[in-house]
Amino acid sequence: MKKILVGALIVVCIGLIGTVVLATGFSIGPKAEIDETKTFQANGVERVVIQSEIGNIQVKESTNNKIGVHVYAEMAKRHLDRYQYEIKQDGEVLYVTTEEDEKRLISIPFIHFDGNGERYIEVSLPKEMINQLDVESNIGEIKLGEIAVNELNVTSDVGEILIEAFSGQKANLHSNVGKTTLKSAVGEVNVQTDTGEIHVTMDEVTDDVTLQSKVGEINVQVKNIPDEVGLEVNSNVGEVDVQGPFIMNAETDGPVIKAITDVGEINVTQ
Repeated sequence: MKKILVGALIVVCIGLIGTVVLATGFSIGPKAEIDETKTFQANGVERVVIQSEIGNIQVKESTNNKIGVHVYAEMAKRHLDRYQYEIKQDGEVLYVTTEEDEKRLISIPFIHFDGNGERYIEVSLPKEMINQLDVESNIGEIKLGEIAVNELNVTSDVGEILIEAFSGQKANLHSNVGKTTLKSAVGEVNVQTDTGEIHVTMDEVTDDVTLQSKVGEINVQVKNIPDEVGLEVNSNVGEVDVQGPFIMNAETDGPVIKAITDVGEINVTQ
């Protein structure tokens, strides 16, 4: 019995050490980094497309009328050829893309092997000068500041989506695994998650708002409720709590808020 306990303790210790080593980016050999910064005139760009294989994405408001792009990646020097990136303007579209050679790269979300270090894309955009912003990430967090564009499209495979504010015509947000938070919004909003919570605050409801989650609670706050705003809520497994002067499940000439989840609570407040 004593030998079994000792053996179990050894296994636990080895597991803990392995976790710490992997989480701190253990590697053999020297490291290398990619650190690229470029600027573009915003008056010649209508659409910005950001695509990342692995790494965080941050978009914030620019302090001038230029678009700033910063791509950073750290990894073992012998694996430098696995990482490819491109920053280019093609007509009125600006592309910022990063790719990894997945066939030769062993990775678990947020824990990288073979000395794969930090990776991120930072983009600064002038307010109300870009028509469309598309952001796509396979693995990593997406954080957007105050975004003022006509159309916003955000897609995440694994990772959190956090948006401080959106004002425009339409925002489409989709996450397979991860929480989606929109702290302030005006315009049409569509949010879909397979597994993950949805938190949305609408400053005003001028267009339809659709929030759908397969597994995860939905929380929506409406600060200013129009006289005719419809509300449709449905949870197959989970409580539903609605507080405010909403027109429940009725036809209306005004905008409609839909909150639908298969498994999870739904909370609607003013």
